[in-house]
Amino acid sequence: MKVGDEFRTNPLSTKPGGDTVRVVFNTGNVREYDKVKYPEAFIEKCFEMDSTIINAAIILESGKKSFVFERAEWEKRKYDDFGGPNRSLGI
Repeated sequence: MKVGDEFRTNPLSTKPGGDTVRVVFNTGNVREYDKVKYPEAFIEKCFEMDSTIINAAIILESGKKSFVFERAEWEKRKYDDFGGPNRSLGI
């Protein structure tokens, strides 16, 4: 399901340009967000806000996935070697 502009909260998301991000939930539901200007930051925020997301991908114009971000990998990188927040991720 493509998420319409009226449901987007970032004003940049209504302006042309940017990437498409496909988010997959543990229910099998899929949402696509177009015009995402900072896709990695957008995906990180999605993972922070919704624990039912299992992965997210940046989709190329050809429709192929360019990068897939898995929740399990994100959870591992979320903390540094000492169990504290990983500051290199901006957390």
